[in-house]
Amino acid sequence: MLGAVDRPDILLVAALLHDLGKRAGSRDHAAEGAPLARAAALRLGFDARDADLVELLVREHLTLVELATGRDLSDASTLEALLQAVGRDLTTLELLRALTEADARAAGPAAWSAWRSQLVDHLTAQARDALTGTPRAPRDLLAPQRAVQEAVREAVVRTGAAQVLYPAPTDEEPITQVCLGAPDGPGVFAAQARVLARHRMDVRSAVVLTLDGVAVNTWWVTGRPSDQPHPTALRTALERELQRREDPAARVLDVDPGAPPRTAEDAPVVTLLPGASSEATVVQVNARNRASLLADVAAMITLHRLHVRSAHVMTLGQRAVDVLYLTDARGRPLEAPMVGRVIAALMDAAAT
Repeated sequence: MLGAVDRPDILLVAALLHDLGKRAGSRDHAAEGAPLARAAALRLGFDARDADLVELLVREHLTLVELATGRDLSDASTLEALLQAVGRDLTTLELLRALTEADARAAGPAAWSAWRSQLVDHLTAQARDALTGTPRAPRDLLAPQRAVQEAVREAVVRTGAAQVLYPAPTDEEPITQVCLGAPDGPGVFAAQARVLARHRMDVRSAVVLTLDGVAVNTWWVTGRPSDQPHPTALRTALERELQRREDPAARVLDVDPGAPPRTAEDAPVVTLLPGASSEATVVQVNARNRASLLADVAAMITLHRLHVRSAHVMTLGQRAVDVLYLTDARGRPLEAPMVGRVIAALMDAAAT
């Protein structure tokens, strides 16, 4: 890894110092550790310019993986956020990519799975192309298969009923793409989330789309297709869920709710991410992980008559981080009063 970058000395020092800000009560160890790392680099004999680079790498050492795994990679704002973080400098980008992998590998195999590596590499390649001016055909990593979407849409139109289809796997990572379709209407996304939760399917990401009055939502879940429920079982469950979606009792999931918050640190945190998208309001829900979390959050969004454009899910130890791209009924970002109400409602849903 050291041989893959122009400044292996900077990478080594940044790797040694990247967690310098970790301490009891620290709220942002990267930001708190960055100036300490700069001071240490100066003491080690680096000049001010190199010490500034060490400081930047320590401050941003979580940025690349958080953007790659928790943001919409098809949104131009995601790429722009990374370019700003590295100061639009190619050398800094390559150092941050190497530091990201080194940090994750040190944390264990789960922190640097093939799935995360692929997402990080995809976003890095986008940034590299932008900085070098290399013209390449655009490629969306978390892109639903269009032929599958169209097949599901046609089946829903033909039958008037919910449909489920597992596309053929596109790589060796144990991640399954599943396409769920139904006549569009309020609560479809939440109903689908409840079905997946009841079948113990661990959601990583979701892309929401409406085609000619049909909700065609693509979900990425942990595990290979052979590990997933049969499409008929999911379709039957989704039909039942859609028929009962107006019944509040139907929203009660018969899954382990997880341990209740015990301290203030266990409580959910809901954060608005301004600037994360120009096309949607982006909200991050950081809460104690449980099987029903996304479904509970989706139900609250339905109650407020909002739409989910995409959802991105990370699991960090005992915490789950759900990043939601929300729009109003007309597909526009939310107005300020609604944002306040939604954040309060999501706090309640995440604490349930």
